[in-house]
Amino acid sequence: MSKINSLKFVKITDTTWIYTDPSTNDFRINITIQKEVLNNVMLTKSIELRFVLNKQQCDDCRKSFTPHVYTSKVQVRQVTMAKELKRTMLFLEQLILKHNAHIYCSAVENHHEGVDFKFTEHKYGQRFCAFLKTVIPVKIDSGKELVSFNEQNNEYRYKTN
Repeated sequence: MSKINSLKFVKITDTTWIYTDPSTNDFRINITIQKEVLNNVMLTKSIELRFVLNKQQCDDCRKSFTPHVYTSKVQVRQVTMAKELKRTMLFLEQLILKHNAHIYCSAVENHHEGVDFKFTEHKYGQRFCAFLKTVIPVKIDSGKELVSFNEQNNEYRYKTN
């Protein structure tokens, strides 16, 4: 698609939509422009503009919709009676929302005994664990799982739990 830089010096007199198939991502507009060429001589021209819609997601959104692409996972578990679990998890949810601790969380999954919080970077998971330490009594265990290894430049990628 070409850019029309000279449109800022002309007067747009008429625009109309040109019908295209809804399944395509094309939008067409017929535009009529007017410009004074010489003294009181007006030139009128009709131009068809075509816009193509490219659907894309940012990298963080793409990672959040892919189930296996996360770097850090914080598992919050409580082994107790069901009524107490609901009350404690509701209290924890309110604290997380109040202190905006969920900002860097890319996904949340419910489980029978608790909740999993997934983060795109390890430091965000550590920050969330530090927040949990300040608001409730917790026991923190950490572990990591090898995702990939590149032998040529000796790079390791891990998922941390």
